[in-house]
Amino acid sequence: MNPKKTAYMGHTIRGRMGNDATDEHMERNNFKAGIIGQIIQFELKDVLDLYVPGDMDAHFLERGVRPIDIVEEVLTLDEAIIGSSDLLIVYTPDGYISGGMQREIDHAKMVGVPIVQIEDASQYNISLIEKALFSDEKQGT
Repeated sequence: MNPKKTAYMGHTIRGRMGNDATDEHMERNNFKAGIIGQIIQFELKDVLDLYVPGDMDAHFLERGVRPIDIVEEVLTLDEAIIGSSDLLIVYTPDGYISGGMQREIDHAKMVGVPIVQIEDASQYNISLIEKALFSDEKQGT
């Protein structure tokens, strides 16, 4: 049996509010991305291990650390995870790509990690993810 593929799912955390985002706003964005991640993981459970960075933010917030205060450290860690992944999934429900998401995209392109951009977890997008996971071609958006 082949080992599962790995993917990193980039998503906005602060959204269009940027530095004015409240903890509640960030939690809501992370929750939405987490639900989409759970659907993708369920649909591709036999072939994919998915990392959703917003899932870690809850751990930070519970410990009194606001991810907005350690952005550079988090993005450096995210780049390392992307570099060891088979795919970068960019979740953009409203078409918005934040500065951090753009940095993730740029890093994936630099290291040759394929990229798929999705707005939801529709069957069509699930099939795009699956195709990208098993394509021998390196690609970008």
